[in-house]
Amino acid sequence: MEMMKNFLSQGKEVPWDAMKFMTGDINYGGNVTDDFDRKLLSSILEIFQNEDLTLNPEYRFSPSGIYYCPLHDDYSQIT
Repeated sequence: MEMMKNFLSQGKEVPWDAMKFMTGDINYGGNVTDDFDRKLLSSILEIFQNEDLTLNPEYRFSPSGIYYCPLHDDYSQIT
């Protein structure tokens, strides 16, 4: 959580590639030993950590539209 906080507080843009690498390869990568599981993890991260979260306010995590990221104007609103 501290590393994500550091990534997000350093600039105006979210470093999505770095965030996905940190989450998928550093945090979980050591626990994922199967190549297919690694691909699955990468696909899941692509859904939940991507540029559309910041560019498209209508972005939903699933076709049902139930799950989405609430809009925030400032970093302090989510901490």
